[in-house]
Amino acid sequence: MGHHKSCGCEACRTKRRRQVKLRILGKAGWVPIDEVADLFDRLATQGYSYADIGHAAGLNTSKVSKYRRRKQPTLVKAVADRILAADYTRRLPSTLIPAEPSIRRVRALCAIGWRVRLVAEMAGLPESTVGSLASGQVKQTRYKVAAAIDSIYDEISGTPGDCQRSRIVAKRKGWLPPLAWDNIDDLTERPKPRRLAG
Repeated sequence: MGHHKSCGCEACRTKRRRQVKLRILGKAGWVPIDEVADLFDRLATQGYSYADIGHAAGLNTSKVSKYRRRKQPTLVKAVADRILAADYTRRLPSTLIPAEPSIRRVRALCAIGWRVRLVAEMAGLPESTVGSLASGQVKQTRYKVAAAIDSIYDEISGTPGDCQRSRIVAKRKGWLPPLAWDNIDDLTERPKPRRLAG
């Protein structure tokens, strides 16, 4: 029968000392926590919540917090590898993220003749939600909304719509078409208004 991990007998103490040494030497499949903790630090500064990180990495939020705060010096290598290889573009549908990229996309579609109502219908979103983005009334939006806008934008941004009124309104308000952007997600980018389309 095995001994409990808190057992104070000489054999158990020796075993625990050996395990600590093996962890330090990396011979038991353990690696320093630093790379994982650094990754979580970067994600947190980008606005990811612990729930977002855990959702992508397959961890509960207490584990995310523990690893980020380096509450243990090492981590099983297989676990660390899985965490580092996870797709962190996947976020919880309800997560709030900056709305600006979605605002740009909706306005760019309007600029080439797509109606807000039709964009909403094709994206599977309420017209009021897409309208709020077009008007710039919101600073944040749900990840699931942004993902839906991103998807329909990729699908139709290369094809002009048939609504001249949308074009006129967009031009009057200074909304720019897709070709005005090199990277529509880059919040620091200055668009190129002379690249007119549609």
